[in-house]
Amino acid sequence: MNANLSENEKTFRLVDTADIDSIVEICRAAFPKVVRWQGARFVAKKWCKVWLHSLSNETWVCVSGRVILGFLVLKLNQYPASKESQEHCPRLLIRMSALMICPNVVLSRLKNMAISYMRKNKHRSANESCDAEAKSSNSAEERKVIWFGPMAVSLDKRRCGIGTELLRFAEDRAKVLGYEMIKLSVDNCNEPAITLYEKIGFTRTSAAKDQLYYTKLLT
Repeated sequence: MNANLSENEKTFRLVDTADIDSIVEICRAAFPKVVRWQGARFVAKKWCKVWLHSLSNETWVCVSGRVILGFLVLKLNQYPASKESQEHCPRLLIRMSALMICPNVVLSRLKNMAISYMRKNKHRSANESCDAEAKSSNSAEERKVIWFGPMAVSLDKRRCGIGTELLRFAEDRAKVLGYEMIKLSVDNCNEPAITLYEKIGFTRTSAAKDQLYYTKLLT
């Protein structure tokens, strides 16, 4: 399925194996604090292959010619880590490799986790309400809700409207698949992403630890 976006010859297509190197580079620039991307490249490539093998995800890339401008993951199931994908993901190897190759990022992540843990009791009520919301998605509404996963735009293509186009396309794709609501989460310090989501109609519904949760009804 391809979708022409404009006279600039930007199109959307499903990701394939040949895109892995480009996606890894985009992720390394977009997620500087995420261990899986900042360690060894072969580890990051393992994660990309997980996406390709998962039957619960659709990963779409926005391309111009042969250049990948950005990508977005649609989680067709709220809990997309299937047994098959877990078997393709050597989690212990990933963590050990990240610790050896990128220790500063790992230590920073551990520090943030410790801070979040200390704040947990102060925000217990907020966390409980968030848990209740997550559990409610297993009800009859579950089939009507789709989660947007990671989205990133190439560093040299930012502020060109690519993120907006990715989200608009993903909304149209969700409608085609029969979903009625979109949910997503974002780091509470990611101001550009927060601004973008709110600009195109997403509503903040809850917060937990360092994450903000948004929803949008599809009409």
